[in-house]
Amino acid sequence: AGRYDESCRLLRALVHNAVVERRFQDAGRLLWRLSADSLMAAAEAPSHDQGEGVTATARDEFDAARRTADCYYAYSAVYKYTDEPFTALDPSAIFNTARYLLSWLLRAEAPFGISKTYCLFALAKQARALGADKLARLALDKLAAYRVPPAWQEQIDLFALTVRARPFRDAEELLPTCYRCQTVNPPLNQNGDRCIACGHAFVRSFCSFEALPLVRFVPTHRCSADEVLALLRRAPPPRQPRAEAANPWASEEGPDVQRLALGGDVERVESDGALDINDPFTKAMLDFEPSADFTPTVATHEMLLAMDPSDVFVVEWPTHSSLEPEYYRSMVPEVPVVLCKACNHFFYEEDWELAVMQQQACPFCAAPVGASYGNGSVSVAGKAEAHPKEGASREAPARAASWKAVGGAVSG
Repeated sequence: AGRYDESCRLLRALVHNAVVERRFQDAGRLLWRLSADSLMAAAEAPSHDQGEGVTATARDEFDAARRTADCYYAYSAVYKYTDEPFTALDPSAIFNTARYLLSWLLRAEAPFGISKTYCLFALAKQARALGADKLARLALDKLAAYRVPPAWQEQIDLFALTVRARPFRDAEELLPTCYRCQTVNPPLNQNGDRCIACGHAFVRSFCSFEALPLVRFVPTHRCSADEVLALLRRAPPPRQPRAEAANPWASEEGPDVQRLALGGDVERVESDGALDINDPFTKAMLDFEPSADFTPTVATHEMLLAMDPSDVFVVEWPTHSSLEPEYYRSMVPEVPVVLCKACNHFFYEEDWELAVMQQQACPFCAAPVGASYGNGSVSVAGKAEAHPKEGASREAPARAASWKAVGGAVSG
């Protein structure tokens, strides 16, 4: 009806009410919708007087609002775990969700309705259960600075005693590995959910919140977006067969010692599918300078041609939003990944299929998903478009809302 201000006010009220009523999953979905619509409105609004500054401001505000929506969605699992007497959530999922939230919340003020106390309590319990005793001590030390519910105090004191009687270490299988630089990270990075060596942000599955084997890259500036897709959708050239090592074992004998060493470690790793050093993209990806500021790998024409289109995902934003597409490559093709084209969140394929069978919709944004929807990669993007985009265009025009309205959506 053209009442953009009214529709924006209604969405703000719905987000605030959802947080007050502890419906954090709904709050995340509504805030995501409000931020996406406001981004399109900012792109379509006339900005002749302010020039490019409006676009940059709207972009920063959209990133902040999107992260807040992600935090609300993730916090719904933590809140259910701490408040409900029974839960069907996997302990590792609670552990991953809590440390994802705390990686962003420990250094900043938590959004309205999200409790750092609940996140620390859930992290301490699951860290102790999974063998991350060092992380459990850190969570308990942080928890001591917050006010906890009286019903939790005895349990927290008991945790503190039992954890200090256990080894001061974390289980190796709980330490996340960066798929960009192969660096083993601590279980909790208080400077953000990113690698401590290269700064690459961990891409999470928004069901179990495990890190996905996705690495972000940017195409060379000489290629337009259409040219990049054309290169990716071409059949990759056949790979040259690797030469087999004649005898990987090397022996050395001395007067008082005999030594037998196994060579060909690179060939063994390649045969396991963990690393392909002949891939030009892998060579460029591993050639980086350690820095807290992430610099994406630049993919040349040859790299794009060598990529399998089923391993490449393109995150696209509204046409007039001036946001550049984001390109991701799966470094472990054996791990199936799905991208929702409506909200641009990634999922493990099995989590996605379970949610679609139960709800016929995306687990995050609840956009309807048809049976013909693939995994959202480049290889199927042209065959089965995600119809949530079409539904969004039919549903309502973009709201011409200011970003201050988005920021105040949950402040009450």
